[in-house]
Amino acid sequence: DHPQPWFLGGTVVAATESPYQHLRIIDHDDDRLLVFNEGLGVQSVAVDPERLPGGYAAVIAAMPALIPDDPVRVLVLGNAGGTIANLMQRFFPNRELAITGVELDPKVTAITATHFPPPLRPYPIVHADSRVFVQQSSERFDLIVVDAYTNQLTIPPHLVTQEFYTLLASRLAPGGIVVANVNAPSMESPLFRTMVQTVADVFPHVAVGSAGSWNRLIVASETPIVVDRLRSASFPPRVWRSSRNP
Repeated sequence: DHPQPWFLGGTVVAATESPYQHLRIIDHDDDRLLVFNEGLGVQSVAVDPERLPGGYAAVIAAMPALIPDDPVRVLVLGNAGGTIANLMQRFFPNRELAITGVELDPKVTAITATHFPPPLRPYPIVHADSRVFVQQSSERFDLIVVDAYTNQLTIPPHLVTQEFYTLLASRLAPGGIVVANVNAPSMESPLFRTMVQTVADVFPHVAVGSAGSWNRLIVASETPIVVDRLRSASFPPRVWRSSRNP
């Protein structure tokens, strides 16, 4: 059987089925991609050491610059193919990054481990639901990344609630931050504004930014967020603003 081609073209390198979705590794232009099901979105981009990918993953991967002390304990909820964690290691090769990835689908980890370049340093990947993992963990983190999606383009409902973000706040170390990737058409979309309000109901300090045509980022903390540091940390710089009231 020949794997189904992607509607945007490219070459299908590998394909498999999991209990959750159809997975394909696709070479498209100069990138190697992980796509699910129909491929309406790109779940991960392989990190080629000679040509680091940009986009929202690069902006999130710059966030350890906001954490002054090592080790930086990082939790990536929605690890997928490891783009964010891999980029973090390459952006900060001399920092002590203690990364934990959480990925629901073991076959996502397996197919990308076979067809993506490995990270600079191995890091543990736990196969579990993100909320269940956080509930069961007693560890504190300096940086929590929320990048978990279902059906390609939507965040699972139990990961967008005030209760979930309250849970994340309880797992942050002092001075820690949460950064969430939200798929929305604009900064003013009702979906994004509602998400920002949900997060702001939990955290006293919130900043928002745009990192691509559909990628909106929310950064939240119990301590003040220096927006200028966010701008200078981003690769490349993006538009950030404080957003206590969306």
